[in-house]
Amino acid sequence: MKLKWLVALLILLGMKTLGQELAVNITPKSVKILPGAPASLLVAVTNQSQKDLWIVGKCLKDGIILKDSLLLDSQGKKLECSSNNVAGSSTGSFPNAPIKDKVLFKSGETFEMCSGIYTEKGCPLSQDISGKWTLRKVVKIMIAEGPLVKDIRYAEAVGEMEVEFQKAEGEDLAYIEAVKEWLNNADPKELKGYTAEVKPLTWGELLTSRRIPVTQILLQKYPTSTYAGYVLVKHGPSGSLKDASKITPEKFDERFYIVGSDEEKEKKRKEAKQKYEDFILQARKYLALHPEFPMASLLKKEIVNALFYTDRNDEAWIEMEALSKMEGEWAEEAKAVLAKKNEKSNKPEEKGGQREKRE
Repeated sequence: MKLKWLVALLILLGMKTLGQELAVNITPKSVKILPGAPASLLVAVTNQSQKDLWIVGKCLKDGIILKDSLLLDSQGKKLECSSNNVAGSSTGSFPNAPIKDKVLFKSGETFEMCSGIYTEKGCPLSQDISGKWTLRKVVKIMIAEGPLVKDIRYAEAVGEMEVEFQKAEGEDLAYIEAVKEWLNNADPKELKGYTAEVKPLTWGELLTSRRIPVTQILLQKYPTSTYAGYVLVKHGPSGSLKDASKITPEKFDERFYIVGSDEEKEKKRKEAKQKYEDFILQARKYLALHPEFPMASLLKKEIVNALFYTDRNDEAWIEMEALSKMEGEWAEEAKAVLAKKNEKSNKPEEKGGQREKRE
């Protein structure tokens, strides 16, 4: 009897040790968003075991797999429209084949991945998902315990955060109602093979849909609704701040595929620049009304790029300075571009191939 208890204890201790070898930390710790709106997350996985682990893959991102997010209510019940698909790679080898690629995940090392919340997108609008939920992100890691594929074991760790889906009000609600009305009155040909009855409108379709004209309804009729910001970021010029800050007429034509006769080129240039003039106006108005927009730094970056592309360089550098004081990768990119600019402006001028000597 004592032996059985000892074996059971050792098994429990083994399970506990296995579960503790990996830790998952998700930031931010909580978000407030409208249903259907995406939220960017940073998932950090730490090897907190006392040993280095060999992860199967050419790099860590090949062997560290993020499962889809699960949303749980206060009673721990799963949101029914969540999916459980696993995103990631597999070894692609036969059971007894040698493990071709593996990378070291050192003890104490942390690996960061960008992720998002997408599980609520498949929910129909008829399903009220407003309120607080616990988001659970499961990370699965392929660990090589030997030289063969059969020696791979799968370790899992879980990270959690709080998500609060807010109720749509004001212009957000007006947009939703407008989409419903459009679907009810749309010509079947415009629905691209779907009908409202066969495929009910989902929360995710409010922002990304092939059967409803999101841009026309949202950006043209409800440009300052909260939902508009998520679509607006896709209408900027994109590209790097560095490239935009060094734009020339020749590079402008190349980037925006401006070809044809001189007259045709000039017309296309004006159209492209007018498009970004309109974008700048709309994006600035949006940010003034939604300063807490989760993608504010990305939208600010697109404003900077658009200003460079419309030859408003002085304004672009002012906006670049403001962007550099925000948080996130776009702010870091702005800091790097500004640092290069300042470094260049502080260098002594050169004459005849040599720097001017100071008296």
